[in-house]
Amino acid sequence: MGKVVEMDLSDDGVKNCAHFLGTVFDRVDHFTSSYIDWQYKQNPIGKTIAFNALDDSGKIVGHYALQPLDVMLMGERVKGLLAINGAVSMDAQGGGVFTKIVETAEEHVRSLGFVFKIGVANRIATLVHKKRTGLRLVCPLRVMLGIGLPAYRWDDDDSEYRNIWSMESLSWRLRNPSSHYRLMQRNDKVELQVRTGRAGITGIMGRFEASLFNKPYPGGFPSYNPVRLWLGIDNRIEWKRSLFFNLPLKMRPSPLNLVFKDISGSGIMLDPEKIRFQAIDFDAY
Repeated sequence: MGKVVEMDLSDDGVKNCAHFLGTVFDRVDHFTSSYIDWQYKQNPIGKTIAFNALDDSGKIVGHYALQPLDVMLMGERVKGLLAINGAVSMDAQGGGVFTKIVETAEEHVRSLGFVFKIGVANRIATLVHKKRTGLRLVCPLRVMLGIGLPAYRWDDDDSEYRNIWSMESLSWRLRNPSSHYRLMQRNDKVELQVRTGRAGITGIMGRFEASLFNKPYPGGFPSYNPVRLWLGIDNRIEWKRSLFFNLPLKMRPSPLNLVFKDISGSGIMLDPEKIRFQAIDFDAY
């Protein structure tokens, strides 16, 4: 490995990043230049802070990105970071590349006043994060499949952790060029739905106040099946009163975990019983 540098957010930098991620993850249709431009540069909360590992010829061999978040944490509004798009090319693995990128990125963002970083990882990535990035397991995400709507016990939010979404940030999120969304109003709430890519199954991205969206709502996509997939953590939902069942681990392509690290030095730890974390809060769709 030659060196670790902050990602160039120019058009060429975005194009090179998209090519690298699309190749490593074998998803060139998803990691397009327009997707990376949207994800890294257009977020109204702030531009993504990303670093690349370069080989001696200047070719990208590793990447790690942290997307700014606006969050209520322990009753205070703070700046946090969502860890996304961590990757190392096959020919550079095993040489400490990822660890070096993460250390460089974390040192940089700590000086900018960010309080924590959070992410979602599969089983293998959770072990990697624990060993190399300091992100520790909080709890597995709940995966529920059913029909109708989740039944909420209450609407008052007494959570110790929740993302703050505004009209502006939701408008940005809905412009994701790699996904298709639909808004469904239920009384004074709007349910944000997404195509999952699985026949007959629509994903529930989140539930918000209707006032956060401009009418008329976009048409989105047609739905011919009432089956819904809910992914996240929210103990306001009373699943026993909902027509949903917990998707068994053996039926999940890759069980997902919520991981967290306090980078402020304050010793913050998340209580799984007091977290509100919806699918929209990470890059699920």
